[in-house]
Amino acid sequence: MASEPFPSEFMSDYNRSDEERFPELFRQGPMADRHKATRIVPMRVFVFGLPRTGTSSIRIALSRMGFNNIYHLLSVLHDPDDAQWWLRAGDAKWNKRGTFTKEDFDKLLGHCQAVCDLPPALFADELMASYPEAKVVILNRDVDKWYISMTQTILKNGPPNAWSMLRGFLDWRESGQVLKMLGQEMNNMFGSRPGGMTESNMKAIFIEYHEHIRRIVPREKLLEFKVQDGYKPLCDFLGVPVPTTVIGEKEVEEPFPRVNEGAAFHDRANAMRKCQTRRILKRIGKLVNAVVLVGVGLWYLRR
Repeated sequence: MASEPFPSEFMSDYNRSDEERFPELFRQGPMADRHKATRIVPMRVFVFGLPRTGTSSIRIALSRMGFNNIYHLLSVLHDPDDAQWWLRAGDAKWNKRGTFTKEDFDKLLGHCQAVCDLPPALFADELMASYPEAKVVILNRDVDKWYISMTQTILKNGPPNAWSMLRGFLDWRESGQVLKMLGQEMNNMFGSRPGGMTESNMKAIFIEYHEHIRRIVPREKLLEFKVQDGYKPLCDFLGVPVPTTVIGEKEVEEPFPRVNEGAAFHDRANAMRKCQTRRILKRIGKLVNAVVLVGVGLWYLRR
């Protein structure tokens, strides 16, 4: 069975602590030195689907199917310095500043056999050009249900305000640079049209995103998939057996994971804010202690 850095999400016990449920928020790092990294496993599959299409569920499913290290937004939360690499990739893609090459993707994703969710989903053209041998899964969802889910989760937080920007500044290493990366991606994906993130704009972008993937991927390398389809079509397409589990004395097919529903999304967001507040208070406490010590030292020297 493939190892997965965030195995607890597959479980559904909501009586566990935040740290047990969301370990990537509490045990960040060790920060990988991407500058020295290279590709160590082949890239096997791209899952191209926007947030709220089941990306967390398929990440768990791919892990259960034997794929090692599936890159997902949670990967950035676990190693926040990755955000700087994705910001560079975004600058090259949308702002035409600098370049981001296959060698750069190898440094960032060289340990991964699969990707899904943001940020990779917004770099479909660049990733396919870098790894043409990988198979592609389009992660589908009804566009109306997708928009409702977005409004109830990601868009509910609204644009950054002065307080959130201050918190990001005080917590730059762990969350500030991740929020900057997400701002770049959301603005370029959903905010570039006149009118901004209106319902009609977002639904049109959702449909066009999937149509673009269909145009650029050879039909024989493409699977259209919804999480409701279960393991079999996904396993058949990727040439791996369906995961099984033992119930009693009988071996049966595992149910397809269903995680990060609306309530779980908000639970994770609340846990993230708690972690951020603790880090900020700890840093402020250290700063206050340092100021007090310096003040006491100066007072003593002037006596």
